[in-house]
Amino acid sequence: MAARNEDTPSIREIAELTARLRRLSTAGRDADPAERAAFLADKDALIARIEAASRRADTADDGPADAACATDEPWNDEPSAVDDDREEWSR
Repeated sequence: MAARNEDTPSIREIAELTARLRRLSTAGRDADPAERAAFLADKDALIARIEAASRRADTADDGPADAACATDEPWNDEPSAVDDDREEWSR
């Protein structure tokens, strides 16, 4: 198993951000504007880290099996056909 990249968000970080969102939502209009701004900045940073981790995972070369999966071919191997209305469908 590969070592976890330290910049990859943990489940705990995501859960904590979700809890903060819940508290802000519960407070509604009474939520502290500074806390709301801090939450939004932290949310944007966390989403950026998730996207970066996803890009790293997409570009990781784990061997020949990944190359075979990187095609534009459909995942299922069922043949498709065209019906009388010229609409494509799968069996």
